[in-house]
Parts: sequence; structure tokens; C-alpha cells
Amino acid sequence: MKIYREKLLDYYKHPRCWGEIEEKGDGGVVMGTEKSNVSCGDKIKIKLRVKEGIVEKARFEGEGCAVSLGTTSMLMEKIEGKKVEEVLKWNSEETMKNLSGEIGGGRRKCQMLGWETLMELLDKKVK
Repeated sequence: MKIYREKLLDYYKHPRCWGEIEEKGDGGVVMGTEKSNVSCGDKIKIKLRVKEGIVEKARFEGEGCAVSLGTTSMLMEKIEGKKVEEVLKWNSEETMKNLSGEIGGGRRKCQMLGWETLMELLDKKVK
């Protein structure tokens, strides 16, 4: 568990894939959405550039605790270069456990916020 906590804190303090995506670029579609955890106030905004079915670039911004921001940072890094179809097949429980470990109680909502935001966004893309 200590290794997961250290990794999570590192991604929180030094987020990867942080920021915006320029609408202008080398083609592809830029799409975004945001979601909040009403119980704690955490907010995550995700933007993706998808080109030919592949997540070319993934970025996020937000406000929240180390769990929500750190896990979302890990998730954005993991999905870059992956096919949208592949990401949609990932199991949420397994993916989150592999990224930031087992987190229980009220913190579970924080851990899942980035995942839920991403799935909402990709669901829009597929439909």
C-alpha cells in the first residue's frame, strides 16, 4: 500500500497530462467534458484529441484531493496512444486498482471521478 500512496502523491504533486488541448492541430477531433463529486467538491475536466480512433492526446485540469487528481493524472497518461475501443473495454475496478491501489470508504468516489468523467466523454464519442 505504501508504494501506491507514494506513486499517487507523486502524480498529485507533479501531474502528468495537465492542461488544455489546442483546438488547432494535426487533425482529429478535440472533445471535452467535466464532472464533479458533489459530496466533496472535487472537479475534473478532461479533453482528448482523438484521431482515427486513437487517443492522440489526453489532458485534464481540476480541483480536488490527491486521490482524485493523482488517479486522473495516471489515467490520462495510460490512455494516450490507445484505441478508444480498447479503453472502453477496460474494467473500471481492475484499472483503478492497478493505477492507484485499493481505496475504500468515501475516498472511492474520489478515485473514480476521473474514470467516470472519461467514460462519459468516450460514450459521447461512440454515439
